[in-house]
Amino acid sequence: MESFFSDNAAVLFVVALFYAAVAGSELTTQMRVALVYAFSYLALLFSVLDRCAVLVGSLLVLFLVLEVFSTDRDRVKMFSVPCKLIDFAFRMIVEYYAWLYLLLVCAIKALDYSGLPAHFVQLAGVAAMMVLLLMLSRAKFAIKPISEMMAAMTKDCSAGDYGSRESNRRKYLILAQMEDREFFDRGEMRHIPSFGQVSRGLINRMNFRRFRHPVASCKELLKRGYGTIEMQLIRTVGIEFGSYSCRIRRKLFELVYAQMVLNSYARCFGKSSGARMHLRGWIAQSYINNVSVRFAPTEFYPDGKSTVERVFGRPMQDLSDEEFFVWCLGLPYYSNGVGLRAVRAHESVLDEFGLDIEKVSEAVDAANQPRRAR
Repeated sequence: MESFFSDNAAVLFVVALFYAAVAGSELTTQMRVALVYAFSYLALLFSVLDRCAVLVGSLLVLFLVLEVFSTDRDRVKMFSVPCKLIDFAFRMIVEYYAWLYLLLVCAIKALDYSGLPAHFVQLAGVAAMMVLLLMLSRAKFAIKPISEMMAAMTKDCSAGDYGSRESNRRKYLILAQMEDREFFDRGEMRHIPSFGQVSRGLINRMNFRRFRHPVASCKELLKRGYGTIEMQLIRTVGIEFGSYSCRIRRKLFELVYAQMVLNSYARCFGKSSGARMHLRGWIAQSYINNVSVRFAPTEFYPDGKSTVERVFGRPMQDLSDEEFFVWCLGLPYYSNGVGLRAVRAHESVLDEFGLDIEKVSEAVDAANQPRRAR
């Protein structure tokens, strides 16, 4: 490590690498990472500099590019140093294939002792780097900037405007009872399921048929999710692409970023402030504003209006509890559509909130009317 700071060539390499990574306003983050990978890998392949100096310098440059000098203002301002480190590690491993880069570096070192001709090793190394860059350019999973996530979650719904949401409190309770029963009982800073919640979900869905087909059962369990309202919200506003093709990465993203993003936003307000005390109401409203629902053959997405207004043609505060209950039925995407079977699956909610079954039936009919997505 001492040689890293004393070696002028290494310092110049880091400075040049940083300049190459940040220069050019039209470069995407993916391209900047690719530049650092390519330059540092070639320096290792052709033994231009000490291996440790190159790796440490590259890591430093990538951290500065992704977390310190990023164009994502909320990522820079909201995230604390521990959050930046977690964010950096997650993105490097899950989005930018850092594990494959390190594997190639180890392969170079191994080939150095193989006795193979140097030209062969260098040619193979260049070919391997081209494969990595190709994979990076065709990544299957990507997350949005934190600024975009926060813009979506706070649009028409700021945590500080908690007074205007008090009239919807009963609807939030209905939503929690149907989607995430522990939502209002969790601690202020916990947004992921408890071990007991996950265990109950797994036990309820396990049967003999599933044990006979373990691989298919695991895929189905991952598809079902067992996520909290917060995790579903972060998934909806935070994933650029790959939500359904990369389920394990998606689930890891939900677990990590539900905690980091929501808690970082909460810390923007004082501990005893009204915004912090009513944070779960804001989360519930933001969830309602951003998620999609499906009724009959039509899937509704928020686009200027929430899906509540798209389905029933009226804003949420004008809906009856029965109509909002039916809107919640559109969330799980019943394969046969929302009908009496879906209603019966939530009879306990009808009883707990004293909902009128006739009004619920009328709302189901209204939601399932054939029409274009509004």
